[in-house]
Amino acid sequence: MITGNNYHDSLVSLINKGYTVIRYNNFRRCKAMTRKYYLNFDGTLGEFIKQHRKAKKINARDLSFELGKGAAYIYQIESERNKNPDYDNVYKIFKYIGIDEDKIEDYLESFGLMSPEREQELINKQMQQNELTYDEYQQHEENEKEIRNSHPEYFINTDDELLKEIINDRLEIINSILKEVSLEKTGEGFKLVKNIEQTLTNMKSNKKLYMFMQRLFDNNLSLLNEDSLVKVLNELYKEMNEAEKENAAWGEPIIKQSIDKL
Repeated sequence: MITGNNYHDSLVSLINKGYTVIRYNNFRRCKAMTRKYYLNFDGTLGEFIKQHRKAKKINARDLSFELGKGAAYIYQIESERNKNPDYDNVYKIFKYIGIDEDKIEDYLESFGLMSPEREQELINKQMQQNELTYDEYQQHEENEKEIRNSHPEYFINTDDELLKEIINDRLEIINSILKEVSLEKTGEGFKLVKNIEQTLTNMKSNKKLYMFMQRLFDNNLSLLNEDSLVKVLNELYKEMNEAEKENAAWGEPIIKQSIDKL
């Protein structure tokens, strides 16, 4: 049995030799074995909901409110802005748009959404096939996550389901934090989130900015004390002031003053 660091090292070795790690994806693909009804629809979850909602003449805002959500909830799912909606909420949406309840669970699987009960059933089957205890299975899952966290480059273009889940989980955490920051009482948090959005948008067309941000966040900035952070900011202000002077077309450039403390 390969476990712990030996598992990690062996998996990296296999990948480097050209092998494909498919255990987790095979588990996800075996979902289809549990289905009774198959959906003949070549589109996204959002497109499916929108098509059936309109056919039933159901207003998106009204449906959002029926679910106890904000007015834009259904729109976010239909436009793929919410790429990881809660299973129970999507189940309710399917009921509202007229899908037969005995088919909903199978149809949701077609879009990669599995009920917790079915997922646990598959986990139990796989544990039996591999003669694993639940704790061993959980450790195996953690090992799978570890290899993807350490070497994401091997999985980026492989349609790897576990990597998608890891990315979605991180994006949900980031989104939750940014929402809290946006509501900070002084309004400075709102400005921070706005500037983050602008910077990320600009990165699409500015490779140097992307490389700068990538290298900046390749460091644990929390290790810096206040004096160090002030030094970094003042050096940044100095460079920004020079850039403002060079690029100002008219009027006075926006000059930032150096600071002594945060």
